Amino acid sequence: MGTKTFIVECRDGIVARDSRPFGKNKGNHAYSLDWPFPSTLAGALRTFMGKRLGGIFDQGMIKKLKNLQVMGGFPTKDGSVYLPAPSDAVFSRDGDYPYTYTRYPVLPEFLDDGEGCDLPAPSLQPAFLSDGGRDDFKPPKESPTFWSLDEIESWLTDQPEPKTFDSVGGHPFMGLPPKEKRVHVSIDPDTRTALEHHLFSISRIALPTGVGLLIGCEYDSSKPGKDLVEELPAHFITTLGGQRRLASWEEKSNGAKSLWSCPGNISHVLGESKAVRMLLVTPALFKNGWVPGWLEKDDAGMLKGNPPSLNAGGGLELELVSACIGNWQPISGWSYETKGEKKLHRLVPAGSVYFFRIASGSANDLEKAWMKAVSDELQDRMDGFGLAVWGNWNGNDES
Repeated sequence: MGTKTFIVECRDGIVARDSRPFGKNKGNHAYSLDWPFPSTLAGALRTFMGKRLGGIFDQGMIKKLKNLQVMGGFPTKDGSVYLPAPSDAVFSRDGDYPYTYTRYPVLPEFLDDGEGCDLPAPSLQPAFLSDGGRDDFKPPKESPTFWSLDEIESWLTDQPEPKTFDSVGGHPFMGLPPKEKRVHVSIDPDTRTALEHHLFSISRIALPTGVGLLIGCEYDSSKPGKDLVEELPAHFITTLGGQRRLASWEEKSNGAKSLWSCPGNISHVLGESKAVRMLLVTPALFKNGWVPGWLEKDDAGMLKGNPPSLNAGGGLELELVSACIGNWQPISGWSYETKGEKKLHRLVPAGSVYFFRIASGSANDLEKAWMKAVSDELQDRMDGFGLAVWGNWNGNDES
């Protein structure tokens, strides 16, 4: 296996439409996602590769391109990489201006005798704020959307405790980029003037100056498509998203290992852990809604299994205990391969956290699952949906 890593700097805003209809008799405003889906980035890179070889996208070329896994993209600034904020953390805003912010962990809470809930498996438990965060409060709008890689590693290795910050507006945190709205007109091809009543508008993601996207491309040396990656220039220009907006891609040779390979401190805690967390860093597609398809109910009704990156039937078996999941995201679009609309799917959003207990085997095996996709279908994984990182939690003690 080989991996190339790129830093993408966008000359223009990214037009990454959501799934709402747009066009004649459908709607006159194209709404933007808060952050581009992995498939948008995969499509941009694969299209560039195909065009370099003449732009003939026959079945052979399409198969080669689909053999390449595109991973990312994650915001990067001043040499730091940021990942989506975990859903098992909640911020409160404290005091008067200048405010301070307290971050509370959310953890599964085992039910007492006589208590119960209607979760779909007997092993599943509800998750609550830690004891220090039981007072009523509403999380502030400025809660950070991204955390630095170092902050994510710390969160996944330490037993989370409430922690206070002076600000959530700078490193190690980052918010969503702003959106720009542009109004356009339709032009009469005969008169070359604007058509009346033909106004439409488009929103786009405007990355701040200095913020780029970190994207990886992984290829299997034994499968077709290896040459497409190895022959990529170290720097190239391509279009990204709708309206053919330009972006600059530059290969990054240093620091990639720290992102795509499991950090040493994570490996250490996994080796000693009997309970682990899975953090989705890109949206995931599961056939059973929010429940991964690789988890199956045993005779006792417990949801057990292991992620696709580990061999089925191996020594490790995970048992799902709880989950912190955001609202599902719709994804659809147009397929240039089938020349038709794609089916609407529901994505589990990035930042969702799954709590597991080790049913058998060693969590050390999860070192190989770091930054590997956990979506059910192979092609969804190749398109970058469901990249996950792993850590521990204090589920060793059920008290």
